[in-house]
Amino acid sequence: MITEGTYGDAIHANRKEQERALVATVARVVRRGGRALLPAFAVGRAQEVALVLRAARTAGELPPAPIHLDGMVRGVCVLYQAQVHDLNPRLQNYVRNARRPLFVTLGACWVIGTLDEADRTTGAAIAPG
Repeated sequence: MITEGTYGDAIHANRKEQERALVATVARVVRRGGRALLPAFAVGRAQEVALVLRAARTAGELPPAPIHLDGMVRGVCVLYQAQVHDLNPRLQNYVRNARRPLFVTLGACWVIGTLDEADRTTGAAIAPG
């Protein structure tokens, strides 16, 4: 048996509460005209954070600002998109019904860009930690 045990011996905070706190912090930074840099593991964690921020934007909890994905995160997001059939069924349904990419849409609200591009705008940047 092979298992990931990095956090196996810890009691974790409530996930929804942690997501709300993240969104509130990013929203506060963006409203003040700042930039939020969110370091995250390129595989898995960055995509989770990206989807949390995307849901918050859709719900109006996060101001309209670009979300830039940088570094290896970008390539991994492209791979996730190519392997939609391996994702959680809820995400599969979203991609099928939305008829647009999961992590990349055109426009200023959701972009795969670089940190150099993010440096010229307010918003959030998710990059490998």
